[in-house]
Amino acid sequence: MKRVLFIAHVESHILHFHLPFLKIFQDNGYETHVATNGKEIIPYCNIQHNICFERSPLNINNIKAFHELRKLLNETEFDIIHCHTPVGGVLGRLAWAHSKNKEIAKIFYTAHGFHFYNKASSLSWLLYYPIEKYLAKYTDVLLTINEEDYTNAQQFHLHNNGKVYKINGVGIDINAIDKIVVNPVSVRAVLKLSLNDVVLITVGELNKNKNQEMILKAMHKSNNPNLKLLICGKGKYETKLQRLIHDLKLQNQVFMLGYRTDIIELLKTADVFIFPSHREGLSVAAMQAIACNKICFLSEIRGNIDLKEYGSNIYYFDENKPEELAQLLNQIQNIKIKPRTDKIMELDIHNIISEMKNIYGLK
Repeated sequence: MKRVLFIAHVESHILHFHLPFLKIFQDNGYETHVATNGKEIIPYCNIQHNICFERSPLNINNIKAFHELRKLLNETEFDIIHCHTPVGGVLGRLAWAHSKNKEIAKIFYTAHGFHFYNKASSLSWLLYYPIEKYLAKYTDVLLTINEEDYTNAQQFHLHNNGKVYKINGVGIDINAIDKIVVNPVSVRAVLKLSLNDVVLITVGELNKNKNQEMILKAMHKSNNPNLKLLICGKGKYETKLQRLIHDLKLQNQVFMLGYRTDIIELLKTADVFIFPSHREGLSVAAMQAIACNKICFLSEIRGNIDLKEYGSNIYYFDENKPEELAQLLNQIQNIKIKPRTDKIMELDIHNIISEMKNIYGLK
């Protein structure tokens, strides 16, 4: 029986983004394996391997994780190994390179957003570019999800004259999104919002990169009490954001909702989706907002600018200038929403699955 191994440093990455791809391997008769840090049951996975990955590449536990992973690769012959996440990508490819079965497996790596990019610091380029260039020689197939990363990856020399691809991320299920019917009045009532409120929403982990504090500063500059912001997500910046909300006297305008499983319902209830990240690959949340045909205020960065051709109501701002976002907030009432374009279907999960089947060589 053929075997495939998916590697990611955290199980939530597999659970959120890669179940459809595990399924297509099972449908093609593969025994599916996942190596990640966690014990939650993963659908469409025949065998799970708990590896002690840590998110920080400098954490000493990752040395142990490397040895655990290499032991797995020495003991089990895999036909395909697909690495995800930065730590999973580094340790997975290094473990493969130092395993006795490396000539058997074909190794894939998906770059969900290189840490070197147009707006990155010189230090990021000095650190991360050489690492990816070096690891390319241990990569048969390198998948990128935006134009800038695709262009940069063309400079790498892959194992066995491998190939670089550009795909539209992990995709979104547009048909499922369209089937969700929402009564905005009811949802707003539950959230204690009125029909006169202009509801803003942002989705993502609460951290420095996602830059939620920039929205708060823009709201403060806008000084419009009818603006109400829903912050969906958890993370280490939660206390910092709560403190800033208090300092800016936005307690009656900002609602921290934590981790939510009803993002589509909330998107359909909101008026505007805001995404002020410093760094992205190709955001699922932004794609979902576009599919819901929402007004989208996005930071003008790699990944976000790739979405321009798919959305009819996208506006960009500098992620370091709250005053630019404040200007957009003040113009919301004047924006006429345009119909959703059919081009959004290029982001549909079924198209991504079809493309990945061809890349994997599956039926």
